[in-house]
Amino acid sequence: MKEKTMNHLYEYAKEGLRTLMICEKTIDQQFYRQWVRSYETAKMSINNKDQKIQTAVAEIENQFNLLGATAIEDELQEDVGETISSIK
Repeated sequence: MKEKTMNHLYEYAKEGLRTLMICEKTIDQQFYRQWVRSYETAKMSINNKDQKIQTAVAEIENQFNLLGATAIEDELQEDVGETISSIK
């Protein structure tokens, strides 16, 4: 089911729909404490800060359990062009 859902989401995204995946992951306290230290260290870095943050985030954002997914059309509102012009 997971692969089928992913294929559908990919197709919806190609059509310009906004997609959202609802997932979960269980982690133990020891892993979380270690991850928080590594993430906080990355946030305080002076050199390559963005890369270090991305690396820390990648440590935790993987191997989720897919619970569900949505795809919605996000059409522009009427008069959006005029609103953007007036903001400028």
